[in-house]
Amino acid sequence: MSRELSFYERHKQELIKEGTDWKPINQVQLELIKIIEKITETLEALKETVDDDNLFADAKTIDTYVFDSYQTTVKLCSCLDCEMHILYMENAAIVRYNMIQLYNFIGSVRMFSEYKDEIIIEKDYLSILADEHKEFKETFIKWTSHFEKDDMKDDWNLF
Repeated sequence: MSRELSFYERHKQELIKEGTDWKPINQVQLELIKIIEKITETLEALKETVDDDNLFADAKTIDTYVFDSYQTTVKLCSCLDCEMHILYMENAAIVRYNMIQLYNFIGSVRMFSEYKDEIIIEKDYLSILADEHKEFKETFIKWTSHFEKDDMKDDWNLF
């Protein structure tokens, strides 16, 4: 029985098939998908280690960030090889919001751990998540630098 392909693998194959895997924006976007998959794996592993009675980081809280990671992956995949600036911008705004929420979670858990002098989440997981978040942010900035403005109007006048 063959294993299911990851979002990264499926979308890389799709771009190769379409002949657009060479585009820098697509290459960077694939990097983002690979990083968010790592973040999701870390969050899934982390979820197995937390106590359900932990006020700051129970399994339900971690599930929220896992869901946001999946949503981020879907948003990244939905505008893969897209030609519309507004679609890139809308998805980038959602991705950025989700990643800021993850960053705030990491910082809050660190702060509460130090304040309460209690281990809420193992420091290794926090360090790994912080490193993956930093890698994602750096790659995200590189990705957005490839966005090309077009003539399509944003009727909300946001982008």
